[in-house]
Amino acid sequence: MNTEQSYKDLSIKSNEEILDLYMTKTDGLTNKEAEARIEDFGENIVTDTKKKGVLYFILNSFKDKFILILIVLAVVDYLTNDKIGAFIILGITVISALIRFVQDYSTHLFNEKLKSELKIYTDVLRNKKQVELRQELVVPGDIITLSAGSVVPADMYLLESKDLFINQSSFTGETVSVEKNAYKHATDEDIVEIPNICLMGTSVVSGNGLGVVIKTGMDTFIGEMSKTKSTNNNVVLTPFDEGMNKITSLLIKYMVAISILVF
Repeated sequence: MNTEQSYKDLSIKSNEEILDLYMTKTDGLTNKEAEARIEDFGENIVTDTKKKGVLYFILNSFKDKFILILIVLAVVDYLTNDKIGAFIILGITVISALIRFVQDYSTHLFNEKLKSELKIYTDVLRNKKQVELRQELVVPGDIITLSAGSVVPADMYLLESKDLFINQSSFTGETVSVEKNAYKHATDEDIVEIPNICLMGTSVVSGNGLGVVIKTGMDTFIGEMSKTKSTNNNVVLTPFDEGMNKITSLLIKYMVAISILVF
């Protein structure tokens, strides 16, 4: 069953059925229950947590198409007994790869430092008290309180709501906020339009709400989208990248033709 259909099925359930399904209560989980669940489900993170070392960036710096062209040209020069030219081209290749490595690795270090400093906190009911926790520590079954300015920390089923309006531009691209209502359920809407389901990555514009977490981390809708994108290798190219690819393709064609003539 896909995520959209499973959320529609959850949408039509009563509050009591949802609380029983996720083995929780309206006054929240205990710390012990939450610790056990974070062991089972992991931290509430949707980004790739794999460490990327220096070697990864060194190897990646040589994958540039222009670098590969230079390597081929160096080989051609070497085979035609122009060893000096071959070593000159190899030197240029190494310098180009080194420049790319420095740029990519420094950007990676900056992003890692930024992620470590930026922490999103959310209001959670634990041990019958409202506490402020880091988003990463939210688990399925947690009871979350939403108010204006809150970031929805995970996929949630709304138990209560009052004039709750959510910004879903991260999914729809539309800046107009959408009303979410705990007292309505899904019919034939898309997943982002299910009235009593709030998705991770959206934010509260106005109103208040109380909800139970149904999915966290890579199991959320945004997590599923991230996994699909990684599986399909869908890389969004900028106009600059597209232009560089066209120039590279043209150079490869000329290089092949000239190499044939040289031999």
